[in-house]
Amino acid sequence: ATAEAARGDGLEVELGGELRTLRAGEGALIPSWVTHRVKAGAQGGYQIDIFNPPRQGLLDRLED
Repeated sequence: ATAEAARGDGLEVELGGELRTLRAGEGALIPSWVTHRVKAGAQGGYQIDIFNPPRQGLLDRLED
């Protein structure tokens, strides 16, 4: 997956134990086997996730 910070004061991203902050317009490539989490900054924010191939479980939930 690819995660991109769309706006806000930053996203705190932990990838495989490494912590970094993504600012608006920055992104991270996240391999499916890497443990990860994302947390919005104090002002909140928006994140764009791109999956290739599409995640069937997510597509199923969007149809409900």
